[in-house]
Amino acid sequence: MLSAEPASPTACEALHDEIENDFRTSNHCVADSDCKVVRRGGWYVDFDCYKFVNTATDENALLDKIDTYKNRMGCGRKINDCMPAGLPVCVQGKCTGKK
Repeated sequence: MLSAEPASPTACEALHDEIENDFRTSNHCVADSDCKVVRRGGWYVDFDCYKFVNTATDENALLDKIDTYKNRMGCGRKINDCMPAGLPVCVQGKCTGKK
């Protein structure tokens, strides 16, 4: 449900940066089994089509923040189709996708 009045661009940018930081700090691994992909699409493209994160990451907490960003604050307008993410693998301590 959208709020009655959209949030300010500054508030949107601050939450966007916080969400991106959450994804960045969640991207660490030692082995391929440490990695998973958080798939998004549609308006989630504000944060790319998908992110690779550690399997211990609370995906629902991240998606709740994105929901707040979009639906409660009225931020973000990007929509796009996404290519497949690829298999989550660990490369040099970071989760990424193997095509």
